[in-house]
Amino acid sequence: MTYIKKDDDILFLIRTLNKQLYLDFNKRSEELGITGPQARILLFIHHRDEIGEKVRQVDIEKNFNLSKSTVSGFMKRMEKNGIIKRINEKTSTYLMPDERGKTIIDNLAENRNMVVNKLLKGLNNEQKIEFMEYIKKALKNFEETEEETHVAEH
Repeated sequence: MTYIKKDDDILFLIRTLNKQLYLDFNKRSEELGITGPQARILLFIHHRDEIGEKVRQVDIEKNFNLSKSTVSGFMKRMEKNGIIKRINEKTSTYLMPDERGKTIIDNLAENRNMVVNKLLKGLNNEQKIEFMEYIKKALKNFEETEEETHVAEH
């Protein structure tokens, strides 16, 4: 077995990059007056709204694997701070970005562009495309593995 230095270990590098992206997102979110988890929820609501899907609290609970009470606390704070609003329709209550939430979404989009530029700094267009293809291939490998595992279980 060949010894691989920690700095050359691909899983270590991926985890380190993921941690940097996570910490950067949280920092940029807090600069906008919102926590990282609140920003992720806000973006989830926004993206679902953009494709014409209404979001209920239970959708957030399922998507983020959070308890009802945790999500309820998030929603109350976000609504109080003008980040989201509740829309009552017939038998359901849906969540939408409020005015302050829309401003935060716009700022998060600008921040996203800055982070992508930072991530890809020093790469030419060909290298950027290759980088994306490698990531897509790695993700596809996991999808195929999950499908194989699922088929093997039945």
